[in-house]
Amino acid sequence: MINGLLSRLRRRKDSESTPTADPPVSPPKKRYRYTVISCIMGGYEPVREVANAPSDVRYILVTDGKGVKSRTWEVRNCDEFPALSKYRSPISKVNYVRYHPFEFADTEISIYIDGSMRINKSLDKLYDDFSSSSSDIGIGIHPYRANVYEEISTWISFRGLPREESDSQKRLFGKTYFNRAVLFQSALILRKNSKVVNVIDDITWAMLILTGHGGESARLDQTVLTYVISTYFSGTRFFLFSQHVMQSSYITMYTHGTSTPVVVDSRRYIRPSVYGKIIHPYMIE
Repeated sequence: MINGLLSRLRRRKDSESTPTADPPVSPPKKRYRYTVISCIMGGYEPVREVANAPSDVRYILVTDGKGVKSRTWEVRNCDEFPALSKYRSPISKVNYVRYHPFEFADTEISIYIDGSMRINKSLDKLYDDFSSSSSDIGIGIHPYRANVYEEISTWISFRGLPREESDSQKRLFGKTYFNRAVLFQSALILRKNSKVVNVIDDITWAMLILTGHGGESARLDQTVLTYVISTYFSGTRFFLFSQHVMQSSYITMYTHGTSTPVVVDSRRYIRPSVYGKIIHPYMIE
């Protein structure tokens, strides 16, 4: 009995003298300067690796493909995001990401880039020039077409846009007056995480669903984006750039789903203008 008691006392003493291990400390979360976001849905594009990617920039590739791998992109599957599971259409998923960038980026500035584009070198200059500007959103001006109706007609003729969608957009555009003398592009969008930007994106997304079918997004989005900006935000300051930025030493645009660069016929360029005023858009070499 005594021996058993002594044994229990020794075990108790040993346990009291044993130092308690500190809980593991999580490594500090890496801070990035800005985030570049792209999408591949339905296997529509190959993975276009980023050349010369700086380590302090986050590159996020959202995809519905299983087993997609990349050396330079942080591949995130749609299954990780409950909001994307609501939609069946790859177009809906692409447009959801395009118009909800700060659900994916945790930096104050994001750059959305279409999956048809390859980044050839660091976008730091574009980021620096945009971040130091007084604008909250950076957007391109279409090089060939001057308004949403020209774009709709082109998509009907050459991209197989369904009449149901084109008619739905035309009905929407006919409900309010807006200055039609501009067509913005949505393949490359720079954003600061500000209230006005989030409202622009929220309204654009709502109208894409409105002009789509069966709760899915409309296919043609830059006409809706142009309408939203021109109707409700025409007085906002924008960081406007030309097609040249998307086909420069920084970025190469390819024909969808291929490794063939798009050849732009500069002879077809229209003079860059916004609401009837000739402008001098931002350019980089």
